[in-house]
Amino acid sequence: MDLSSALEKAFWAEATALELAGTHDVAETRLPTDEELRLIREVLDPGGVRKAEFR
Repeated sequence: MDLSSALEKAFWAEATALELAGTHDVAETRLPTDEELRLIREVLDPGGVRKAEFR
Protein backbone atom coordinates (compact mmCIF):
# COMPACT_ATOMS: atom_id res chain seq x y z
CA MET A 1 0.00 0.00 0.00
CA ASP A 2 1.35 3.40 -0.97
CA LEU A 3 0.03 6.79 -0.06
CA SER A 4 0.65 10.06 -1.83
CA SER A 5 1.83 11.83 1.28
CA ALA A 6 1.90 11.79 5.05
CA LEU A 7 -1.08 14.15 4.92
CA GLU A 8 -3.08 11.52 3.05
CA LYS A 9 -2.17 8.95 5.70
CA ALA A 10 -3.44 11.29 8.41
CA PHE A 11 -6.62 11.97 6.41
CA TRP A 12 -7.48 8.27 6.08
CA ALA A 13 -6.62 7.57 9.71
CA GLU A 14 -9.02 10.32 10.80
CA ALA A 15 -11.72 9.59 8.18
CA THR A 16 -12.34 5.99 9.16
CA ALA A 17 -13.73 4.50 12.31
CA LEU A 18 -11.57 1.44 11.73
CA GLU A 19 -8.04 1.07 12.99
CA LEU A 20 -5.62 1.18 10.05
CA ALA A 21 -3.35 -1.70 10.89
CA GLY A 22 0.15 -1.69 9.51
CA THR A 23 0.22 1.95 8.44
CA HIS A 24 3.36 2.78 10.38
CA ASP A 25 5.53 1.41 7.58
CA VAL A 26 3.47 2.48 4.55
CA ALA A 27 5.66 3.83 1.79
CA GLU A 28 5.00 7.18 0.19
CA THR A 29 4.29 6.90 -3.52
CA ARG A 30 7.23 8.29 -5.45
CA LEU A 31 6.80 11.06 -7.98
CA PRO A 32 7.14 10.09 -11.65
CA THR A 33 10.48 10.67 -13.31
CA ASP A 34 10.84 13.18 -16.14
CA GLU A 35 10.96 10.27 -18.59
CA GLU A 36 7.80 8.72 -17.17
CA LEU A 37 5.98 12.05 -17.46
CA ARG A 38 7.18 12.44 -21.03
CA LEU A 39 5.89 8.97 -21.91
CA ILE A 40 2.50 9.71 -20.36
CA ARG A 41 2.18 13.05 -22.13
CA GLU A 42 3.64 12.16 -25.52
CA VAL A 43 3.05 8.43 -26.00
CA LEU A 44 0.16 7.23 -23.82
CA ASP A 45 -2.03 10.34 -23.90
CA PRO A 46 -0.86 12.80 -26.55
CA GLY A 47 -4.39 14.28 -26.79
CA GLY A 48 -4.45 15.16 -23.09
CA VAL A 49 -7.58 13.13 -22.29
CA ARG A 50 -6.34 12.63 -18.72
CA LYS A 51 -6.82 16.37 -18.08
CA ALA A 52 -10.61 16.00 -18.46
CA GLU A 53 -10.66 14.20 -15.10
CA PHE A 54 -9.46 17.29 -13.24
CA ARG A 55 -11.65 20.08 -14.62
